[in-house]
Amino acid sequence: MRLRIALSTLPLLALLPILLGGVAAGTAPEGLALLSDGRRLALPETNHEVPSPAAFLGHSLGTGFTSHDRILRYFDVLAESSDRVRNLDYGTTYEGRPLRLVVISSPANLARLEELRTAHLRLDNRGLAEDRRQRLVAELPLVVWLAYGVHGNEASSSETAMLVAHSLAAAS
Repeated sequence: MRLRIALSTLPLLALLPILLGGVAAGTAPEGLALLSDGRRLALPETNHEVPSPAAFLGHSLGTGFTSHDRILRYFDVLAESSDRVRNLDYGTTYEGRPLRLVVISSPANLARLEELRTAHLRLDNRGLAEDRRQRLVAELPLVVWLAYGVHGNEASSSETAMLVAHSLAAAS
């Protein structure tokens, strides 16, 4: 798998249907609140050993507010149950809450995460020969950064982060 995803827990809502295969009536697994028109998102099949956000929270996403500590704990559970997930805390908020980066990739890519990070940094070197740059682009896994909101009272972005992380970590 050449794709590595980095998720920040802190709106990608417009891209969600594209990422997850569109919207269809009644085809989504349980655990998601209905959309305003009564439909559910169609999500890919997942490994049921990796708990969904709804299974962890005890309620469907979109039906209640999920606190920061519960979101972080879900990402901990996700990392414990999937070999595709690594959590990296990189700082704290003004209120002392952890800021977390959730990296989702193949186990092989996660094992060499620092090597891949360093190699990607070389791409920004203006003195790098073009043939070497092209080789790196061809060899390195693609990195996609998905950032999820900065306003603590806006639940949709954080809950979307949990849904997307589960879909990527547990996809069959």
